[in-house]
Amino acid sequence: ISINARAVHDERCDLMYYEGSAFDITESREADQRLESANKHLADIIEFMPDATFIMDKNKKIIAWNRAVEEMTGVPKAEMLGKDRTYGAAPFYGQARNFLMDLVDKDDAQIAALYQNVARKGAVIQAEVFTPALYHGRGAYVWVAASPLLDREGHIVGAIESVRDITEVKQAEDALKHSEELFRLIIERMTEGLALQRVIYDDQGRAMDYEYLVVNPAMERITGVACQSFVGRKASEVFPPGCSTYLDAFLPVAENGVPISFEMYSAYLGKHLRVSAYRPAPGQFATVLEDITERKQAEEALRSSEELYRLLTENAYDMISRHAPDGTIIYLSPACRRILGYVPEEIVGRPVEDFIHPDDRQAVRETIRKRFWEGAETYILQHRTLRKDGEWLWVETSGRFIRKADGSLAEVQCGVRDISERMRALDALRASEETFRSIVESSPLGMYLYRLEPDGRLVLGGTNPAADRLIGIVHQDLVGMTIEEAFPNLAATGIPEMYRQVAKGELGPQSFEISYQDERFTVMDEVTVFRTGPGAIAVELTDISARKKAQAELEALDRELKRKNQELESIVYATSHDLRSPLLNIQGFGK
Repeated sequence: ISINARAVHDERCDLMYYEGSAFDITESREADQRLESANKHLADIIEFMPDATFIMDKNKKIIAWNRAVEEMTGVPKAEMLGKDRTYGAAPFYGQARNFLMDLVDKDDAQIAALYQNVARKGAVIQAEVFTPALYHGRGAYVWVAASPLLDREGHIVGAIESVRDITEVKQAEDALKHSEELFRLIIERMTEGLALQRVIYDDQGRAMDYEYLVVNPAMERITGVACQSFVGRKASEVFPPGCSTYLDAFLPVAENGVPISFEMYSAYLGKHLRVSAYRPAPGQFATVLEDITERKQAEEALRSSEELYRLLTENAYDMISRHAPDGTIIYLSPACRRILGYVPEEIVGRPVEDFIHPDDRQAVRETIRKRFWEGAETYILQHRTLRKDGEWLWVETSGRFIRKADGSLAEVQCGVRDISERMRALDALRASEETFRSIVESSPLGMYLYRLEPDGRLVLGGTNPAADRLIGIVHQDLVGMTIEEAFPNLAATGIPEMYRQVAKGELGPQSFEISYQDERFTVMDEVTVFRTGPGAIAVELTDISARKKAQAELEALDRELKRKNQELESIVYATSHDLRSPLLNIQGFGK
């Protein structure tokens, strides 16, 4: 209780009595205690959030700087609290500049001048940015989320910003994009037409047609049909009525995986074509189309044939949660409604494993246990979690172990982010990269990949299995050597320098024939070299030994035939002369 009292005196100032009042302040004290507890609870949540988090008041002063941001920047909170927010930017950027929280009321164009991949969801802004000063100047790519803090009247009283290191994710995405682009370039720049098709079945499971999924520019050049007229359309729609789609020939390839190759004459195109087909995936087949009109005429003149080509060249905005050591959910932030569709009260008190996909539970358990017993403070894992509508959602969970004084687990605090869109994009990217890679690895053409180093060395980066078969050696031991080290007899030719010029972009694609010999092997090849990217080239080899041998034999036969004709002419002339002489004598006697 609260007591107010005063003494009452008479006219001679003698004490007469005391008067006062008493008030029950139990509810007020309890309210103060609840407020103090709530503030401490909120401060603990911010302090132990897995993501680096800091808060700025309306005077642009930093009032919170949690453990995660201390670890990320190396700057203790004692140096930051009370400082102007521009001072806090230095550990991230190496200089004073605006945080994302400073731009919440700016338009997207102003934000995009400093940040990438900007997105707004309500009052929250998300973005990505490279922070050059983090980790002692090594720098890092980070994901940032910022939102204003409002009082009960809706007035802005500050802002909060969370930062997450996504450097490894960005590097993995960049590597995957680079690999996909490399194989895409090989397909787009190859001289043969290439198409990837999918067989179309009717309701009874009978093959009726096939659809074009991927077509390279060479296919347009050979057929005269624009690439956009192929993709997404059926073969029966691309070519006019009466033209065979060769479905009967390609169907066993798609269903049984048995590759085929054949030659044909297309009256529609007026060309001789060589067609190779193989299966990169069940229900699909890839075709390589080569215009062999000129070569066919030469083969007919030589009365010989060459082996057909087959070529396969070629995806605090987070929900905050707290869990007891046994996995019981003890707290969920309001973001739970947006991410999972539940209100927090529907989930709190339930085991977290109830919401983890059955196929992911064991991996999640093992990861958390391993990290805990290793003495780690945090862990990051990706798994599927259940939404209220029954959908399985891909999330990334960043967790932090809160330990007691004796090292045992007190609780686990987590940040959960919806990464479904990223996982779908990565799946699509992986599928695309795998398609292009499988085409290259399965190609019957020998394929060499070189990279041009800054010092001018042209280094062999890899080959495909067909290169081993065509040349007759294992190239794995040559990977990492310069072209002159791997193939020493090329050093005296202009070929290495020509390759360097193609890699620099000084020359376009080059084709030529070469006869090469050293103590390991002898080959006669048709070579095509083209640039796949800055400082990178691909070299295709086709064995033409049989064709050259047949051509030499025909030329020798032609020379022998000419010699025999000359001898025959001499015999005929002599015989004619001997016959004319007696006839002239007889004619003379007659006169």
